[in-house]
Parts: sequence; C-alpha cells; structure tokens
Amino acid sequence: MSRQKVLQWVEQFDDEDLECGFQILQRIRYYSAPQIRGLVRQLVSLAYQQLPGIPRNRIYFVPVGRPGGGANIIARALDDIPGVRRNQIRHMLELDRLEPNQIGGIVFLDDFSGTGNSLVEWWANVEMMVRPKNAPFVVAVLILNHAARDKITEFTTDVVGAEHLSENDNALSAPSTLFNEDQKEAILAYCTKTKCEEIFVRGFGDCGLLVAFRHGCPNNSLPILWHGSNAWRPLFRRRAM
Repeated sequence: MSRQKVLQWVEQFDDEDLECGFQILQRIRYYSAPQIRGLVRQLVSLAYQQLPGIPRNRIYFVPVGRPGGGANIIARALDDIPGVRRNQIRHMLELDRLEPNQIGGIVFLDDFSGTGNSLVEWWANVEMMVRPKNAPFVVAVLILNHAARDKITEFTTDVVGAEHLSENDNALSAPSTLFNEDQKEAILAYCTKTKCEEIFVRGFGDCGLLVAFRHGCPNNSLPILWHGSNAWRPLFRRRAM
C-alpha cells in the first residue's frame, strides 16, 4: 500500500479526530503474503494434531467456499509445506469422487471467519457428501473470531485457528480497550459516513474488526477500511483477487 493512499485515507478525518485515525492504522491487523504463509504452516501443524495416528499422505485439504475465494489462497500456500503433495489438495467435488478407503482424514480450510455463518451454511450444502466418507475431519481457519468458533461448534468441535480474535478485537464493543468511548463514537460516525448498508456499519455481524489481508478485506471489518462511495475512499479493496 502506497504512502499516498494512507495519507489520503487519514485526510478524511476531521482535525480533532486525526489522532484517532492514526490509532486505527496502528491497530489494523494486516496479513501480508509472507505472514499468511507462516500462519498456514502453523495451521497445518494444528490440524495434524487433531488427526493423530493418520498417515499424513492420506489427509486431504479442501478449501471451502467459492473458487477463487480466500480459502483458495490458503490452499495455494500449502505448496510451501513439506510433505503436502499437490494431489492431497482437492475441491469439494473432487473429494466427492474419492472412495472412502482412500481418505484417512480431511482438513477443511478457510482464511477467515467472523461470525461463522458462512461456514455453517457451507456445511449444510456439503454434509451429504462428507458423511459417507466416514473420515474424521477438522475445520482449520487461518484467522478465527471468537463468535465464529462458537457458531462452528454447531456442526463440529474439531476447529482450529492459527490466530484467534477476542471480544477486545471488536473496536466498537463496550469491553474493548482499543479505543476510549469518545473515539468509539467518532469511529462509528465515520463508519456511517461511508454510506454502507446498515448491516455493515459496525462490521457485518457487529464484529467491529480491523482485519485485512493482502487478498482483500472481510466485511466483518469496519467499513471505513473497505467500503468505497462518493463520500469515502477506502484503505483496502473488499476483494483483491
């Protein structure tokens, strides 16, 4: 990201709120390509721990969601993991074609989960394909919000995250110590100024996060980071793919 773009973003804050704008910049969790690769290595290690005794060459990695989504970015990073072969990375339809005796375990991959809603909806669509394989599986999320973990346990308790976000990471929540109350009010006013839909003003699901990836910014993050309009210039693209 260019210095000019950052300065243009900060300039949208009123003079009395400039310090708040700079504090937001300092508190953004931005995940670059090298950081993602490092976290993917951690995530794979955590997934293996959830599948003890299973030969690693019989564990398949399946990105969830749409082709080209963030999960596929994570799947491509598996090329850097020693011992993970290309034929172990399968999309859901490819996994469905495998015989049960070919599969020792499954790791479902995602880059981020803020509310867990998307993963629960995804599971409802694929459960009928997964269950007949009679194989243990793990849901492995690179960055896992606390609310998402609670939601995902509706269909499995085997969920791991390379990094976990807590209630404190919700910048606008009452318990959060990231900003003082005056700053929270100011931030909310700027979120409203973006003219995003009401469901996104506090981040989708009221998550209030300050999270962004090289490949895009989740809508669970505050809209001042990603929502562009005639009233607001975003700092990140919603999707960079």
